[in-house]
This record gives sequence, structure tokens and C-alpha cells, in this order.
Amino acid sequence: MRGVASHGDAPDATRQEVLARLRALRDGYLKRDVNAIDGYMTDLFPHTDSVQVFGTDANEWNRGFDAVSKFIRNDWATWGGVILSVDDATISAQGDTAWVALNGRVEFSSNKRPIRLTATMARINGKWMFEQVVFQWIDRRAGMRDLMHPGTLRLAH
Repeated sequence: MRGVASHGDAPDATRQEVLARLRALRDGYLKRDVNAIDGYMTDLFPHTDSVQVFGTDANEWNRGFDAVSKFIRNDWATWGGVILSVDDATISAQGDTAWVALNGRVEFSSNKRPIRLTATMARINGKWMFEQVVFQWIDRRAGMRDLMHPGTLRLAH
């Protein structure tokens, strides 16, 4: 079984605070209450144009609070059930920035698919918020289509 070899280097107090935020993220995906999306978003994501959530498909790159909110609302309404292994998360931190990685699965009516969630978080006004979240399938090798999306690839000059 694949898994994390370390729980990261976050101090225990930081780890516990971040775990609480990860549980809130997970609980929203478990409940899937589209009527609660506004409070969920305000609680977990900064209201900025720089917040980002990447879905499992190459074209699911959502930037900005409104786009992320729309994406998550759509996930709750149409995607499978997301189960995240929060307590096994790898959490590293330095100052007011934390990096998170954890595994989970998406349960559909006919099958289950393993996923990985990675995130970058920032402590804003004493509260950990998600600045970037990435969902990734982990049951197949990544292909070029997973790494490149028209309009997002920028070449260095």
C-alpha cells in the first residue's frame, strides 16, 4: 500500500490547527450541502483572486474565489463522494505557511478511484486558509495531457 512515510515537520500545535481545517474541508465534501457553500468558502478560503483549486482533469484550473466556489458547488452536486484520509496527512510548515499532502478516494455508484490532495495554506489573521488545493487521480501514470493545458503553458524566454 502506498502512503506517507512521514507526517511532516509542522510543530504539533500547527499540525492540530491545520488538521482541524482539513477536517472542515473534508466535512463539506461529505455533507455536499450546496446551500452551505457560501459559509464554507468564507470559512476556508481567502476572498482573493489568487486562490486556486485544480480538479482531477487537465482543464479544471479554477482561479479566484468565485470560480473556486462555483467549482466546489459543482463537485458537491455532480461528483462522487470524496473520502479524505485527513489524520494521515503529511503537514509541513514554516511560519505562516503550511504544505499538505494526503490520500483519499472518490466513490462513484459503480467504482472507487484513489486520489491525492495537496494544498498550500496560509495563516491569515490567526486562521489557516487554503490558498491552493490540487486534486489528482493516483490510479494511473500521469500523461502529457495531465501536465499541459492549452493556454496555461508558458515557456521561459
